Amino acid sequence: RNRSLYCLLTASAFADGTTAIRPGRHQTTAKTTEIKQAKEKIMGAETAKNGEVNYQVKLQSMDRILHEISRMDNAESEDDLAKVIQQILQAIGEYTGADRVYIFDWANDLHDSMNNTYEWCAEDVRAEIDSLQDVPVTLLPTWMEQFYKKEPVIIDDLEKTKASAPQEYEILKVQSIHSLIAVPIFTSCGLKGFVGIDNPREG
Repeated sequence: RNRSLYCLLTASAFADGTTAIRPGRHQTTAKTTEIKQAKEKIMGAETAKNGEVNYQVKLQSMDRILHEISRMDNAESEDDLAKVIQQILQAIGEYTGADRVYIFDWANDLHDSMNNTYEWCAEDVRAEIDSLQDVPVTLLPTWMEQFYKKEPVIIDDLEKTKASAPQEYEILKVQSIHSLIAVPIFTSCGLKGFVGIDNPREG
């Protein structure tokens, strides 16, 4: 089931806020041109904005993400795949300068709650995965509405969401989250979960 997560790269590091993830088997090769175009666009912008040093750092981080993505189809077991996914989350976190990068999946076939199944945390950032199991979707009404419409959740300033998304605000506030990107994951069966990035600083 985890093979549908191969496109974490386009979900986060390259997310432009216009499309949901639509993963499927054997699509990694088909995405090569799209990923390269996004890569060139980002690298060009970073070079102009921050200079050659930051460009080289971003290039190395991006190449690492691409390398880990390419390994997913070659994973021989669920354990191997889980390790690759964890390495992808770390690479995305380091690329974006985030505090946490994570994946949520449905907790059951009723689709009434979600589990935090994967998590990467930056140094000195507290892990939240153990406390984010069986999270009722009723606590995420605004997010779920956007996810089902194949729209990402992008929060630049958490305080601005206090009135419009009060339940999500309370959940994020206690985790010291002030900005966030969350992108829905879709398969042929519909919404599967989402990828989230807490407090991104780069990219």
